[in-house]
Amino acid sequence: MDNTDLFTLLAVDSDPERLEALNDALADVCRVVTATTVPDALDRLYDLPVQVAVLRRRDPGVEGAALIDALSAHDPDLQIILLDDPEGIVHVSHLPFHDRIFRYLTLPWRTVDLQMTVENAFNYHFSLQEQHRLMSVLRLKNEQLSIQNTNLKTLLGRYETIQAQLLASERFSVIGRLAAQVIHDLRQPLDIVRQSVDTLAHVDLDQAEKDEIAEIVTVELDRFREMIGEILDYTRGKVDLNLRDWSARSVFDVLDRAVRRYLDHHPVRYESRYSGGDGHLRLDIPRLQRTVLNLVKNSVEAMATGGNGAASRIDFTMESSGEGVTLRIADNGPGIPESARERLFDPFVTANKHNGIGLGLAIVKRIVEQHGGTIAFESHGGTTFVISLPATAVPARSGSRSGARASHSAT
Repeated sequence: MDNTDLFTLLAVDSDPERLEALNDALADVCRVVTATTVPDALDRLYDLPVQVAVLRRRDPGVEGAALIDALSAHDPDLQIILLDDPEGIVHVSHLPFHDRIFRYLTLPWRTVDLQMTVENAFNYHFSLQEQHRLMSVLRLKNEQLSIQNTNLKTLLGRYETIQAQLLASERFSVIGRLAAQVIHDLRQPLDIVRQSVDTLAHVDLDQAEKDEIAEIVTVELDRFREMIGEILDYTRGKVDLNLRDWSARSVFDVLDRAVRRYLDHHPVRYESRYSGGDGHLRLDIPRLQRTVLNLVKNSVEAMATGGNGAASRIDFTMESSGEGVTLRIADNGPGIPESARERLFDPFVTANKHNGIGLGLAIVKRIVEQHGGTIAFESHGGTTFVISLPATAVPARSGSRSGARASHSAT
């Protein structure tokens, strides 16, 4: 193999004959430059790119330790092969420069051993050079990545700042629109109350007319109070439930009576029905009652704005099973518009209603979910709200509400 143009070896020895022998042995392996003294050897280092050096450990004309220090200082990757007699090699591990020697060869050398050792030294030298090159490339890439990472963090920080500004702007815009809607809805009953008071103050009325105005004022103030209640309930977020054990039948009785009392003042046909076994539930019954009444009120208002031509009707049913109960509140009103269905349970969304601020169904959903239940709706030729509540794992304790009526029907 012809590596004489690529590989350069420095042979240092005070004996010219040994230098000639080294040159003859390595002529086919590499280019050989020779030196007989340390200063001469150092001159060769600066004249040519030397990768491997061969020298004799106990050369009377060359100070080996000083030369090894100089070679290592010039190029830490330069590989040094040290020649010594067999007795000297036994003790080389105690030499102060032992860790800087690539290989030791005994004198006299075998040409094949010398050539193989020199080739290995060149290979090792160039592998170190390649490793340094790759490490240099890696450091450069790391520096570039670090700069890019810093730039990316800067851009990300700017993006987050802009995003926060946009969200704040959008939030204020939403708050502004919702505030305007709430104020508009709250002003309606207040305007009616004010008009009624003005009428009482400036118009001569008989007692029947005054009673009628007083009733209007009472109704509108109740509506105003209900709107304020909805806002307060929603802004409180999660509420603490007063949970108690109830039988499913007794829950149905309580809810049925509440709906019946409310509908006594509305021209609505009402039917109720209970089916299934008598399971056990753990509920905050006043809040569940308010939830059901909220849905019933929505049905009454929806049917008042436009039904399907038939008499208004609401059906309330409860079905009990081992897993829990399913409540259904169904009406024969106009149904929920397609545009409102996807966001029906979102706050400030109304459908088929002229009163209220659109928090009722959002509060209903929150209360049902805090009971561990779910709520959904079907809207085909009317609307049906379906509430599912889980059963308790143990029977109701003493003090639980019980008692039931299996079927109810009223007009």
